[in-house]
Amino acid sequence: LRCLHAAQVSTPGIADRLREYVSEIAILPNHLPVLPPVRIKTEPITRVFIGAYNRGEDWAEISNQANRVLGYFGESVQIEVLHDRRIFDGLVAPNKRFTPRCSYSLYLELLGSCDIALLPLRDTAFNRCKSDLKFVQCAAYGVAALAPMPVYANSVEDGQTGVLYRSPNEFMTGLQRLIQEPEFRDRLTAQARYSAMNKRMLADHYEGRHAWYLDLIGKSPALCADHRVKVPELYD
Repeated sequence: LRCLHAAQVSTPGIADRLREYVSEIAILPNHLPVLPPVRIKTEPITRVFIGAYNRGEDWAEISNQANRVLGYFGESVQIEVLHDRRIFDGLVAPNKRFTPRCSYSLYLELLGSCDIALLPLRDTAFNRCKSDLKFVQCAAYGVAALAPMPVYANSVEDGQTGVLYRSPNEFMTGLQRLIQEPEFRDRLTAQARYSAMNKRMLADHYEGRHAWYLDLIGKSPALCADHRVKVPELYD
């Protein structure tokens, strides 16, 4: 990190962590390059998406509650698990499918084929640095997000654009409602997509990024001089 001239990050939490090493930081939230077409649901089954890297401990916090709900609904719910085999093996549900680590395009395809996405995160210092990208992706692809407060409280309008939970029991209640009430899901996803379309499109925010890149170019001599002082070993 000390070798960087500048850093572009997506959240203030990450910026705070990096300022010890990098003086030139831009906080540029995640935005959508395009908005995919609206998916027309044709199958009666409810599909639930669980897909993230290194979320085993986060999932463990709500795994019992998830199994109670998903086990109750049985074959009427299909669970799509991406990457994490331990999460998949621990699911007590008859209708589940596993996909190993895959390309980004396949990840979006699998996400977009589902109705509900589970976004578990424990309240830790590490997780509080995470961005709300997964919710933005859910909004774009018409997937109802069930998300914890620490990362998503400033992005998800609870009961309007998604469902927030503060405890494993609230997670269980939220999941049950999202499965049982398709009309509620449809309202959430429509409002979330509308919000993303109006607030989170890159086409509406690229000027700030462009201006920062131009500013870096303009300050290049000063940045390089400071860099030589900060990490002289790179120039020996």
